[in-house]
Order: sequence, then structure tokens, then C-alpha cells
Amino acid sequence: MALPNPVIVVPGITATYLQDQYPLPPEHVWTVLQKDYDRIALHPDNINYEVQEPSRVVPDQLFEVACRELIEELRFNLSPNPDSPVPVFPFGYDWRQPLEQTERELAGFVDEVIERTKLLRHYHKAGFSKNPRVSLIGHSMRGW
Repeated sequence: MALPNPVIVVPGITATYLQDQYPLPPEHVWTVLQKDYDRIALHPDNINYEVQEPSRVVPDQLFEVACRELIEELRFNLSPNPDSPVPVFPFGYDWRQPLEQTERELAGFVDEVIERTKLLRHYHKAGFSKNPRVSLIGHSMRGW
């Protein structure tokens, strides 16, 4: 029996935590409950960096309120066998960056998910390596 493709959950914009890794310990600057607009503002001359320096804002996890249940349901409800869950990976990204950068990061993440899935025994036995593919699921909470 063919197994479902591994799944990547891609949230809408603003649904990924942002963390400033410059301070120790790192500080969240964008979460479900905290939105620090001043600290996530990008520099007008180079959008790879923040206006307020020194800082290093990077993506963290997806908003668990919106995504945790969805991901857990997919892992177990897509599987024909409860002992062999479908690999479902969340894709956190820095939604402040240009779409082209996010595309490159997603393409690299797709490759990583394929390589990780090839290592799963039940996917290896099912011949996943012959025609590896992923399914993308977009999820948005309308700018949550």
C-alpha cells in the first residue's frame, strides 16, 4: 500500500514567531501575545537587517494555537497505520523578507523533508525513494 506523501505546513504571513537572537537569552519579538513592531522593522537600505541594531531577528516556531492541532491530526489521520505516522513538518519563515528568499528557503526545506523521509523505515520499505514528493498545506489565520 502506498503511503501518503510527507507534508509541509506553510502558515500565512505573521504566523511564525520571530526571535531576536542578539540578547542572551534570545527574546521573542513577535508571538501570539507580543507584537513588537519597532524591533521587527526592517532597515530601509538593507531589508536583510533590522532598523534597531544591534539585533538578529530570525524565524522561530509557528503559532502553536493555530497549527499544533492541525499538524497532530495530519500526522495520525493521514496514516493507514497508527504505528507509522505520516511525517508532517511545520515551515517557519521570516515573513518580513522578500518572497524570492522565502521560495529559496522553502525549496531547501522540501529537499530536507525528502531526505529525512527516506530515512524512515516504513517509507523506505514502501519505495518512497523511487518517486519522492511532498504535499504542501497552506494555513492562514488572516494575519493573526
